[in-house]
Amino acid sequence: MAHSSAAASGRNNNSTDPRVFYDPFNDPNKASVLAAVSENRLEQCSAFSVAGPSNIASMASITGGALAFLTLFAAAALAISVNLAHSGGAVIALQGFAFPSFIVINICTAYAMISGHNTIQVFFMRLFGGSPVLTLNEAYIFTWMAPQQGYSRKAYIAILLAPFATALIIWLMCLLLLPMFAGYLLAPLAVSAALLGPDAWLAAAANKTEPSAAVFAIQGKAFIAYRAGAAAK
Repeated sequence: MAHSSAAASGRNNNSTDPRVFYDPFNDPNKASVLAAVSENRLEQCSAFSVAGPSNIASMASITGGALAFLTLFAAAALAISVNLAHSGGAVIALQGFAFPSFIVINICTAYAMISGHNTIQVFFMRLFGGSPVLTLNEAYIFTWMAPQQGYSRKAYIAILLAPFATALIIWLMCLLLLPMFAGYLLAPLAVSAALLGPDAWLAAAANKTEPSAAVFAIQGKAFIAYRAGAAAK
C-alpha cells in the first residue's frame, strides 16, 4: 500500500497531524495529496466529533438506540419467519437448557461485539495499509489509536461502516445456513447497530465535508480533515 512520510518541519507541525496517508481506492488526486503530506503542506479545514457531552453526541446516541431497536425487531421477525418455514409451521420452543443458553450466549456475544466492533475497524485500517495500535482498557474492551495517520474520505467512511456491515453479513449467512442459531446472535447484531449510530454521524459529516478535504485523521469518535496546501514557489 502506497504511503508517504512527512518531515518534522513546515506547516504540518502538530504532533497529531498526519505523517502518512493511505488511499486504497486510488483517488485521482492521490499523487498530489501524497506530495502535500510529504512536504508538510496539509492545512486543517474541518473537524467533527460525537464524543463528550454535547447535543451532537446525544443525537448520535439516540440514533444508535433507534438503529438497535429497529435492527433487533427486524432480525427477530426474520429469524422467526425463516425458522417457521424450515419447521413446516410448527412452533419452536426453547426447552431445558436451551433458554438459559440462549440468554447467556446473547449476553456474552453482545459484550464481545463491543471489542469486535473496534477490532473490525482495526482490521480494515490495516487492510488499507495503516498501522493502528490496539489496546485493552480497564473494562477489558479493545480500543485503538491511529496516531499521525491519515486516510482518504472513502477509506475513512469504509472503516466506519465496516463493523456493522460485517456483523450483518455474518448474521445473514448464519440465518441462511444455520437458521436455528440465528436467534443466538440477535443481541450482538443489535449492539453493532447501536455502535453504528455515532459512526453513521461521523460518516455523514465526512461525506459532507468540503470537496477539497483529502486527508482524514481519525481521533477516536472524531476526525480532523485536511486539504492540500499550495506548493512552495
